[in-house]
Amino acid sequence: MADPAVKTLPLIFACLLLGCGGESAPRRGLDDFEHFGALPYLSATRDARLADELARIVEEGGTPEQLTPADDAESLGAALLALFPEDRLPRLVARSEELMPPAEFRFDPVGLQHAIAFRRKHDRQRLEAREALQRPQRRLGIRLVGGFAADTSVIDAVRLCARLEAFQAAEQLDEGDLDGALDAVGRMLAFAERLGAKKHLDARLHAAYLRAETMAVMHAVVTHHSATGEHLQALLQTVQGQLHTWPDDAGAWIGERAIGLHAYELVRDGALPALLTEEEIEDFKREGDLRLIAAAAQRHADDDQLYYLETMRQVIRACEKPYHTRRPLFDSIEDELQQRWGSPEYPLVAGRLLLKDVAAGQTLQARDRANVEAWALALAAATGQTVPQPINPLTGKRYQLTRDDALIVVACIGAGRDADRLRVYVPDFTQP
Repeated sequence: MADPAVKTLPLIFACLLLGCGGESAPRRGLDDFEHFGALPYLSATRDARLADELARIVEEGGTPEQLTPADDAESLGAALLALFPEDRLPRLVARSEELMPPAEFRFDPVGLQHAIAFRRKHDRQRLEAREALQRPQRRLGIRLVGGFAADTSVIDAVRLCARLEAFQAAEQLDEGDLDGALDAVGRMLAFAERLGAKKHLDARLHAAYLRAETMAVMHAVVTHHSATGEHLQALLQTVQGQLHTWPDDAGAWIGERAIGLHAYELVRDGALPALLTEEEIEDFKREGDLRLIAAAAQRHADDDQLYYLETMRQVIRACEKPYHTRRPLFDSIEDELQQRWGSPEYPLVAGRLLLKDVAAGQTLQARDRANVEAWALALAAATGQTVPQPINPLTGKRYQLTRDDALIVVACIGAGRDADRLRVYVPDFTQP
């Protein structure tokens, strides 16, 4: 699982051009990668244990084919991708990131003007994206049958549209139009909701990053000198809407497991390098001939995949419980992999590639939920509402709510190094 903030893609497209098994290897196209989404090798397995695992996944609707809709022509994802030229989208996303303030949502006069100019240049796309949000087919169109080769540029399109809304909010805040700024915040959170609902780990984690950006805009709104209790009440309803439609944590990992199933098809086909980032390729090369490592992974694919699927079943089942109760499972997975290291039982693909970031991804999911719950708690208190105080899913403890100098402060949101740093501050409109 790559870090969504700075995503390093596997060398799939180098493999498309050069082949993955040496100079004589056949070229692979995207259709070839989608062919593996049918799981031809696993479907023909003679290992009864793997056959049983596959039968359970099919029954659950969790194969790459089952998670790939047949037609996405009228979907949200199709509409958003049509807004921007494919070759310009990465540059536009990078530019939007440069224009976003690094911490608080505050601009100097020149920075604000640049953000406004960028938004105005792409205002047609912003308004059309708003219309697309109303489509009944909310799918993003990521084709899991392509595994790691699937086109995920729709995630970039969503993030770009959300940042256009952020720059719209910045201009309206500067003009004192808080109603308009709150409308833009609502659109940003709607984009985050659509991302988070996709059974795809990168989409789910990008939803968390998008919500974090949105919270910076929310803070600028509620601390604006023209903010009123009515503005906070409207924002509370929007935030509570996010919590009411919150996706199960398991969904992202069901999608990740489907991509893992696809990965083992490539391993059995001798195409391990197609799954590797540049850094991972260099790491493996330091250990020997990459072709021999790929052959070893191919030889032991059945046992490796069985370990992976059994472990992922535990991870997905654990999502039924709060995150803070899952941490012992992640520790036990790491301990077991360390104990197997250097032995014939070590699962090369699962241990080195597919399971290495499970704990980090689950932590980010829990932190995302905790941030939104903290905002809901702060806004409710600031507008005089009594709401049940939930248990922080990240820490297993209650949030800390205090009143300090006409401010509502919610603490105990983060864990570890974030424990004392993360707080939500909102003006207290219950005070005369």
